[in-house]
Amino acid sequence: MGRLNHEPLQIIVVGEIGVGKSALCNFLYSGVSGQAGDEEKFRRGHGAEPCTADIQREIFSFNGQSFAIVDTPGFNKVNYDVEKTVDEFREMLDANPITGSVIFVRNGAVPKVSLLEQKILKVIQDTCSDNVDRIFGVCLSNISFSSSAIRKRASRNLTDDSIVDMCICFLNYCDLYCPRKENWFVVDAEFDPDEEEECRIALAARERLLQWAANNSNNQTTFSVDLDP
Repeated sequence: MGRLNHEPLQIIVVGEIGVGKSALCNFLYSGVSGQAGDEEKFRRGHGAEPCTADIQREIFSFNGQSFAIVDTPGFNKVNYDVEKTVDEFREMLDANPITGSVIFVRNGAVPKVSLLEQKILKVIQDTCSDNVDRIFGVCLSNISFSSSAIRKRASRNLTDDSIVDMCICFLNYCDLYCPRKENWFVVDAEFDPDEEEECRIALAARERLLQWAANNSNNQTTFSVDLDP
């Protein structure tokens, strides 16, 4: 991992309401499943019920690197506003300009990208500017790795790679910006903590995502938004 970075490397988590942003933030922060019943730093909602009303930032360390996970209010079709979204990005970057990654969380069970998600992708692309290929990643949620779920997907010839490929194909078909495949992650933040294989898969996915974010720590990130008041 290299030298200890005393400045927290920011991971901004965005997405629609109800896709599991806060569950992912809790798992990245603690490495503990959302099913474990432990006290959580990021309060989670249920289904389409919004729970994150304000930006929340929590700091933790992983393999000698200090991270700051930033959970953001979920976008929905009622409150979506492009200018407001850019303003929120500006506020987050002002709080900590050392940004290692922007993680867009979406429901992995639905390959089709909604119109709202398409708008969010465009805002992220414009905001990250020339750095978008390096710092922008997608995390697919709602994909279980229980033995029964794996068998069910196998019966339909579905794998992690094929699910990601379907999402990428849809973005390409719609002529939308698509992050590089190595910037896609499948993370089950609510795995069964009593199932050894589920734990292994989830923790390996967490390590891969955080390693990817940490690899951006030695690069200078610039943004197309004006950060001055």
